[in-house]
Amino acid sequence: MLDLTPTPRSLTSALPPEVLGHITNILADSLEISNVKDLKSLALVCKAFLPFCTAIIFSQIDASGRFGHEWHSIQGHVQRLQRLAQVFKANPKLLKHVRKLKIYLDEEQESYGLYVCFQDTILGFPNLTHLSSETMAKPGNGSAVLAWQKRMIEHYLAQNTLCGLSIESVVDIDFAKILNCTSLRQVDLITLPISCPIATSPSRSTSIFGNNICKIQIYSNPRFPLSILSLLPHLKDLNLNNTGVIPSGLCEEHRPSLMLETLCLRLENIDDLRAFCNFYKQHAKKAGLRPFEHLKKLEIRIREPEDAIISQTLLQDAKDLISLDIHCLCYIAAQPNLLLEHHFRTTFSRLTIFDLQISLDQDVSYDQTMSLVCGVFKHIPHMNVLERVGIFVKDNGWRYQEDEMDPTNLPTNPWGELACMLASPQRFPRLQYVKFSLMMGFGPAYRVIITSWKPEEAPQTPFSFLPASMVTLGRRLGCYFDLFILLT
Repeated sequence: MLDLTPTPRSLTSALPPEVLGHITNILADSLEISNVKDLKSLALVCKAFLPFCTAIIFSQIDASGRFGHEWHSIQGHVQRLQRLAQVFKANPKLLKHVRKLKIYLDEEQESYGLYVCFQDTILGFPNLTHLSSETMAKPGNGSAVLAWQKRMIEHYLAQNTLCGLSIESVVDIDFAKILNCTSLRQVDLITLPISCPIATSPSRSTSIFGNNICKIQIYSNPRFPLSILSLLPHLKDLNLNNTGVIPSGLCEEHRPSLMLETLCLRLENIDDLRAFCNFYKQHAKKAGLRPFEHLKKLEIRIREPEDAIISQTLLQDAKDLISLDIHCLCYIAAQPNLLLEHHFRTTFSRLTIFDLQISLDQDVSYDQTMSLVCGVFKHIPHMNVLERVGIFVKDNGWRYQEDEMDPTNLPTNPWGELACMLASPQRFPRLQYVKFSLMMGFGPAYRVIITSWKPEEAPQTPFSFLPASMVTLGRRLGCYFDLFILLT
């Protein structure tokens, strides 16, 4: 007898597209989808997932010639670009799926010629949201490369779909065009020369101040105009790394964002730090506000003792600070003016992450430095909410004779008192992670790394020549106490 029972529909055919897309996204996230083989397999096994897998597979295009940590040969680079161009030419609908593009240009004519040859593809992504472009080309021999890079960047800025832009280059980009891209949220500029844009017409001025950039990172720029910050009304995250500044006075019409939540200042010298703090203080005073009262994360480099005094502008109002990272090159001289003990008692009631990096010169006492560090922790109230602590000390002046080196006599005794305090649940009730790093000398010679403090592993780890309090701290935190020692 003929069975007329209808063939049951597959489970996936009954699922709405939103569910299929969600399942695909979860799979892609769990696979860290640099390898797309599993997504391809899913699309082949179940056709319902094909459009969602396709969108993810083509969402990121790396046309840099560098994949992972390795550079491919120029021949491999050519073949990859040719395949990409062929795929997109055969199926132009795939272009709409590309969201992230990474591209590197060097001064080699053959490499540069690839991008010119396939520029219709490279400039053809209508929904691109993140562009990363890097080149080491310089004016002169690399002028053609810089010109092509400029054209690509300005093309996507004008398209106004970018949310993130990263440029490492000396290409001359009109910064006003970056500000005019209202879709931009994050900008990373490395070695890029920046000049202050001038609003030449009311319409252009309106567009410039209508930008939505909330995060900007400037790297290795010796002359960053502070006046640029007055053109970023929504800025919340600012990173000035190995950067100098061009001072700016009070702007009558526009002020910098006084809502900064994340700030990294690794400026070139004390004049740069002073100019930065004065710039914000002047505008905050005019507005009747405090310049850094909304800071939640602060990273600062202290080069000279006077830097510690100037930094009080940043520290004294940061009552909502959650993370503090200080890199100090003159800790003994700067410590009295940093006032960390005072701020831990009165200001840092919400601080959960504290990192202190100290670099010592040849004539600075290592023992005295560690004594001062311990002094800071002695003044931290017992009701603190610290969860993560990192202490890094690099002593450039330390030396030893190799034939006198005794691996059972490491210079860790000054850390014993600090470890004893941190090991106490009464003093630091919420502590979850600690990292101690000690580097003494210049080149690698003797290394100790401990990431496990289980008693059964004691024979394999050098617990016997560490202060007992370090072992106690390790037993409290387990694998969340890392100890790194490098003696040279």
